[in-house]
Amino acid sequence: MKLIINKLTQQVIAKTTDDNYIALDENHEVINAPITHKIEHDITALFWDGEKLYQGDFLENKILMAKQWRNTELSDTDWVVPVIDHTQRAAYMTFRQELRDYPSQADFPNGTRPIKP
Repeated sequence: MKLIINKLTQQVIAKTTDDNYIALDENHEVINAPITHKIEHDITALFWDGEKLYQGDFLENKILMAKQWRNTELSDTDWVVPVIDHTQRAAYMTFRQELRDYPSQADFPNGTRPIKP
């Protein structure tokens, strides 16, 4: 289910898998379902990255989340840099370089993410 917000009423709306819209209260309980009028032009997407809710342009938020993912992966693999004799060090170093190059891909953020060894 995709969450969106009505720009006019600031009401949280959920787009269901069957392309209907339902209004939710602050506890995410359904308060109006289905919404019968078209609201396509009055909505802004909401995006959850696992920690924080973002509101705004879809592509802008997708780029932000992709960069956050990339930064987390780089941080999570920092440990391998000083470990010269690790059996997979070369693979991790290649992965880290792919992470740094990831945002410069022509189809970023829609392209294939680098895969951790």
